[in-house]
Amino acid sequence: MVIDRRMLLAGLASAALAGRACANSGARPTIGAIRWDAWYTQSATDGIRSVVQNTLSPTRWQGRAPSCAVVDAPDAISLDKCGVQSRIDIEIVKAHTARIDYWAYCWFGADHPMQRAWRLHQSSPNKTLVKWCCIFSYEPFVRQVTCALPELVGLLTAPNYQTVLDGRPLLFMLTDDTKPSVLSDAIRGLRRECQRSGRKNPYVVLMLWSPLQGGGLAATGADAVSAYATMGEVPIAGSYTELVTIAEAYWKVLADSGQAIVPTAMTGWDTRPRQETPTPWPTTGLGPSGEEHYYLLGSAHQVAAHVHNMSAWIRTHPQSCPAQTGIIYSWDEHDEGGSVLNSTIVGGDSILDAVGQALK
Repeated sequence: MVIDRRMLLAGLASAALAGRACANSGARPTIGAIRWDAWYTQSATDGIRSVVQNTLSPTRWQGRAPSCAVVDAPDAISLDKCGVQSRIDIEIVKAHTARIDYWAYCWFGADHPMQRAWRLHQSSPNKTLVKWCCIFSYEPFVRQVTCALPELVGLLTAPNYQTVLDGRPLLFMLTDDTKPSVLSDAIRGLRRECQRSGRKNPYVVLMLWSPLQGGGLAATGADAVSAYATMGEVPIAGSYTELVTIAEAYWKVLADSGQAIVPTAMTGWDTRPRQETPTPWPTTGLGPSGEEHYYLLGSAHQVAAHVHNMSAWIRTHPQSCPAQTGIIYSWDEHDEGGSVLNSTIVGGDSILDAVGQALK
């Protein structure tokens, strides 16, 4: 994801997971997964595709590439076979089988090269099997409300758009430097337009780096808080168990802020491909002595257990999680997350299959 990866909160690893548990609500929460789709852009000359092709071309990272990638040489991969209809058709079926209810697309615009996978999703005969929603950064969201509000409302009311709480369209927004007052005005503008046109009130979720960043819900008029990713202060070769501890502790940190939340589960965090082959966007670099900061990959069983924990936590905390939904980082952050739900050259579908079993 093209964002500044700031450190979240010191000491999360020591936070206790005990929280105010409520009665089990019974129904299975909906589970989504974040998509950042540079792998599916159509042209090899497109800037973003060439960047990610380079980050995963070194031999030791090729196994993390999506399974549609082709190894052309010892230090070169090609993504030519990724951005095609048949690939997305298969991904939809696999996600549905694994009980992934929706994909949350990092949103750059319906016609943007990064939205090619989304366009293929919409043209797929399988498109209703997995629903979808948007992750806007604040500034593009404000611009969309200002310049193309009817188009935005049309997106949110698509037949296969993900909804919560009796039909409210789910909309994630990733924090940036936009003033809370400006964001608040834009959210109000969207709500007014939806009301005017007889549409359901959007359920707006802020993806923050700390629970009350920018004043939280009170300053913006949003409905819930969440996180794009939670990794804490990344250690040198930290264990996946440490990453899970941080992620699960952060659910309680968010809930204890008194705000409604959408928890995030982490499949992994290992940006070493981007550390070795720098990208145009900020990435956590090497330490002062050249040390690499990352978390070791978890097993498919460990990732699945973590996702299961999230689903169970949502069910047992209905007051904190009124929308009864959770989000997984990630479906396809291959060169940033390391472990992903998407099929990879080496791991295949092992993680997704295990998650599907855990969500039964």
